[in-house]
Amino acid sequence: MPDSRLTIHDSRFLDLRGKTTLKETAAILKQCRIFITNDTGLGHLAAAVRTPVLSIFGSTSPEWTRPLGSRNRVLYKNLWCSPCFARTCRFGTYACLEEISVEEVLKAVEEMIGICAE
Repeated sequence: MPDSRLTIHDSRFLDLRGKTTLKETAAILKQCRIFITNDTGLGHLAAAVRTPVLSIFGSTSPEWTRPLGSRNRVLYKNLWCSPCFARTCRFGTYACLEEISVEEVLKAVEEMIGICAE
């Protein structure tokens, strides 16, 4: 019987927000082939359990807060206004995130999976 704390929205996704302990989260991240995230603590936790991490940075700086490890990658557009560390873009564009394309993310994932399989 499924854990009653888990909500299945779609057969491919589980909503685990606020429903796992740190230890449970680490165990789940350890099972991932790759973890795609923004600049967040979960990226560091995934890296700590040796799951390859693809971090997408917008207004923050990968120089300061990227997950460490040779298996991890960062996607970041070093725009003239970056890093600003603001949650709300003062220019109303969010270009730092919008300029990272789905194709770039998919390419990075494909490259990472190939490297990690070796």
